[in-house]
Amino acid sequence: MAGMNRVPPSSTEAEQSVIGSMLIDQEAAGLAKEILEPEDFYTPAHQEIYRAMEELAWENKAIDIVTVLDKLEQHSMADSVGGVNYLSELAREVPTAANVRHYIRIVEEKSLLRKLIKLGGELVAQGFAAEKEVDNILDDAQKSIYDLAVKKNSDTLRRVDRALIESYEKIMEAALSKTGITGTPTGFPDLDSTTTGLHPGELVVVAGRPGTGKTSLALNIARNVAKKGLAVAVFSLEMSREQLATRLLCTDAPVDLKKARSGQLVDADYEKLAKSMKLIAKLPIYIDDTAGITTAQIRSKAMRLGAKEKLGLVIIDYLQLMPSTGKMENRVLEVADITRSLKTVARDLGAPVMTLSQLSREMERRKGGKPQLSDLRESGAIEQDADIVMFLYKAEDEQGNARENIVTLQVAKNRNGPTSTMQLAWQPEYTRFLSIEKHHEA
Repeated sequence: MAGMNRVPPSSTEAEQSVIGSMLIDQEAAGLAKEILEPEDFYTPAHQEIYRAMEELAWENKAIDIVTVLDKLEQHSMADSVGGVNYLSELAREVPTAANVRHYIRIVEEKSLLRKLIKLGGELVAQGFAAEKEVDNILDDAQKSIYDLAVKKNSDTLRRVDRALIESYEKIMEAALSKTGITGTPTGFPDLDSTTTGLHPGELVVVAGRPGTGKTSLALNIARNVAKKGLAVAVFSLEMSREQLATRLLCTDAPVDLKKARSGQLVDADYEKLAKSMKLIAKLPIYIDDTAGITTAQIRSKAMRLGAKEKLGLVIIDYLQLMPSTGKMENRVLEVADITRSLKTVARDLGAPVMTLSQLSREMERRKGGKPQLSDLRESGAIEQDADIVMFLYKAEDEQGNARENIVTLQVAKNRNGPTSTMQLAWQPEYTRFLSIEKHHEA
């Protein structure tokens, strides 16, 4: 590309001003240390000087010409950076440190530009080499750019006054809300009353033994959220996209799922299916049935969706099928790594993430068969990282007998509110849950 400037963005003058300010003002030194790293400086001499300043800060020593020179001499770097003459010149050229924030911003931005150029070169090389899958290259690129964006907005230590204003706004929002639901509503009144909805950044775990209806409950919630105009991303590691779509359709119609699969429907059923197809097709529900999808891939795909539509919920079915990206000694550590990553994903997306999870057989051996947080399979980290943990299990009457088509949904952990236990009506033929009140009305 003829005429393109091949010289990397330099910030030499701004770097000199930053280091000069740090030599004459301890507050300026503190500001720089919060944002800049040695690699952010373009000039090698400035990198070494700044690295010496960092060491002095760790040792809780003053930063001035004498201490910096002494530290450089300890590493045999004093002569290569210009010695006392250059340090004195840097301090002399900056009459005041009042503009240090401006200089720091220039150094940071030029550094980010150089990193973007380097990243672009690496992507070009990967594209020509064609040694990795295109999706993996895209995921790596998005993660790298996201990490740079986070670095750009690294001033995260703020005074409490801003947080207080945001908190008060949330309180007023709750006061003005007629329903008291300030998060994403699930469509189940008792659950929404306990949680006030699912909130951005929350990790929600729905746990139960196999066959208790975890996937059905998640799809019911997905349908309710999407009907509010919010996008829902469903990542299924167990069932195919077609199977989930069939469940959504039969739930909404409602049509008997077993009859639909076996071709035993009557004309009225087909009419109901056709009507529901028009409705479901318009809902912003997105399904990814990639087997073995990782947390990094989930974050990448969900962020791309969130850039196009308002993301209301991410659902993962289910936790124990997810692979860990790192090499862990055992599966317990792997699951702990996954839950920590999912919590980070929820915060990054600014949307609730709901993951389904298996419960251990231990609960079946216990008298009464009611689950506990310790029953979460393969990791206590699930309990630790989750904001909300819900158990789904068969309801019993006072004599301990299972109640037909009634299930218990227990909010066993709620980081920001009370716990509670509620019962839902289960319609297995439609894979549909209803609140008891709605069930009676139906």
